[in-house]
Amino acid sequence: YGATILSEKPQETAEFLVRHMGLAVGSREGNIQRLVSDAQDIVDVRDASGFWTAAPGTGAIDHIAFRATDRAAVEAVHAELAAADAGEMNIHDRQYFHSLYVREPGGSLIEFASDGPGFATDETVETLGRQLFIPNHFKGDREALKVMLPQFGLPGEERVIYRDLPFVHRVHMPDNWDGTTLVLMHGTGANETALLPLGRKAAPNAMLIGLRGRSVDEGYPRFFRRLSQTTFDQKEIASEVEAFVGFIEDIGPAYGADPARTAFLGYSNGGNMIGATMQLYPELIRKAVLLRSMNVLEDRPVVDLSGAEVLSLSAINDFYGPLAGEIEDRLRTAGADVTARVLDANHGLDAEDEVIVHEWL
Repeated sequence: YGATILSEKPQETAEFLVRHMGLAVGSREGNIQRLVSDAQDIVDVRDASGFWTAAPGTGAIDHIAFRATDRAAVEAVHAELAAADAGEMNIHDRQYFHSLYVREPGGSLIEFASDGPGFATDETVETLGRQLFIPNHFKGDREALKVMLPQFGLPGEERVIYRDLPFVHRVHMPDNWDGTTLVLMHGTGANETALLPLGRKAAPNAMLIGLRGRSVDEGYPRFFRRLSQTTFDQKEIASEVEAFVGFIEDIGPAYGADPARTAFLGYSNGGNMIGATMQLYPELIRKAVLLRSMNVLEDRPVVDLSGAEVLSLSAINDFYGPLAGEIEDRLRTAGADVTARVLDANHGLDAEDEVIVHEWL
């Protein structure tokens, strides 16, 4: 096995790799100098003087990794390079191995990584692969990160089989599913994973299904386009609601969602989509949470929402806060049981939303 390094300083590159990475000088053919490791792996250093450099659109291999026996070997090379003023370096404890990053004289990025301590440092050999490891440089809520990642199963374990439905979506199953389902609709600029952490805190034992809006407006994913801050594309609303209705009807056969035990939660544009759907297809959504939402329909359909339950959370410091009243009034007038709360917050979501939604559900 081997790699080729294109260098405008081929002699210096080769000397660097021999001195610090433990390679030996091998054969030479034309403008290519071959270097060989103890394991007979090869690195060819090619004189690329005057050749095009890597650039956006063409790209380059990010780095070449060399093997060190242990952490002490990595630290010894780091000390050598520091003494030789080899330039900027980064050294990292990756938990399973220790690695050093440095650029050789021709500019290619080199990694020098230890064999150990290995993957058995936090799991036994018999149970390898059963524990999710999140690197320390991810500083966010680790439980939220876990929910946003795709779920997978080891061979023989049950796993979600994704179906081809009208919207790109993500399914997250709890450890102990209670038969309920929570459908999640993101706000402008987000995606199908954005509300999964909130959904898991609000409904710990529900199947979560996050959708991605199909409209791209001003470069951001949405469920339908807006024409101004408070006016929206009525034709696209109608067509996207129709597609959403098809999605709702499909999640029962696809994933076992029980319509009588399915709730819908939408934030901002996603909440607006739910509100529009309830007015256009009143029989489908019987339990809904609208977060920082408003009415987007110009017409006022006459519908019967008797038996439907709605929680609406607006915010006092939100530009759209005062506009929540219209969608609340429309749904309430149509017969829905609407619980409306105004929070001391802005358009963004916070921990209070999670608590209130959890209690209401």
